Amino acid sequence: MNAHNHVGIHLPFRHGLRYLVDQAIDLQLPYFQFFLTHENRYVHITNDDLRYFLSFRNQFSSLFIHSSYWINPATGIQENLAISKRLILKEINYAQRLEVPFIVLHAGNAKGYLGTTAKIARQQGIDTIARFFNALLKTNPPVTFLFENTAHEGNAVGSNLEDFGLLKTKIDYPEKIGFCLDTAHAFSYGYELTQPSAFIEYINKTIGLDSLKLMHLNDSSISIGRKHDQHALPGQGKIGLHILRALATHPLLAHLSKIIEYPALIRSKSDTIAQLTDWNNYIIQIASKNAQF
Repeated sequence: MNAHNHVGIHLPFRHGLRYLVDQAIDLQLPYFQFFLTHENRYVHITNDDLRYFLSFRNQFSSLFIHSSYWINPATGIQENLAISKRLILKEINYAQRLEVPFIVLHAGNAKGYLGTTAKIARQQGIDTIARFFNALLKTNPPVTFLFENTAHEGNAVGSNLEDFGLLKTKIDYPEKIGFCLDTAHAFSYGYELTQPSAFIEYINKTIGLDSLKLMHLNDSSISIGRKHDQHALPGQGKIGLHILRALATHPLLAHLSKIIEYPALIRSKSDTIAQLTDWNNYIIQIASKNAQF
């Protein structure tokens, strides 16, 4: 069965690398996402942990690291930019050792650009991101970076998808970057999702569907346009199950890997398996009726 017809989840790293992979196998996940940080520091991976993790690596069709929020490639503060460069290299090293092909990251906040409007600050931030990643990508790192949209306004880069459209034109190695669509963030920022085809057309006009590589299939506890990030379980928030299903199974998005970022992982194994099974069965049922899926 095609792994793209399954749904993965974001797993916590709180009990170490062995527990992480054991949990993924126990939940029968086709792929999963995880942070490299826990309790405000990067996790330590021993050689034994690494060997154990890699012994199960081929059981997952893909893996996704969600980068630390300490990384801010849009900042106009040079000290913070230097820290971001150091940390992104650290995460690339982790990804290479763990054989993780994708790093998901937020584009950051264009703070430090004084005396400008938020729009101009974001444009300066986008230029900074482009310089940051053009220099990095020139070294041919063994990962693809996926920029995730956010829910915030002001100087936050990437809540408005047009920011990513502009960023894409400034990247010298576009094949080494892609984008992750978070449905809760898009909704909270103000995008209307009740007409999936219209929203997908907008995505294509801004970032291009060919560059969309991952979907965070999250519901939102926050009403549309409130510009605040607070996830809900799919079907238990303001977006609703019907719209999320329509997006997840749309012919132009059905091939995407989909990650659910639970508000509190994991409440219980049986509850999590039941919810994942419901989603997997629904998507597989729809896919089987549509050859283009």
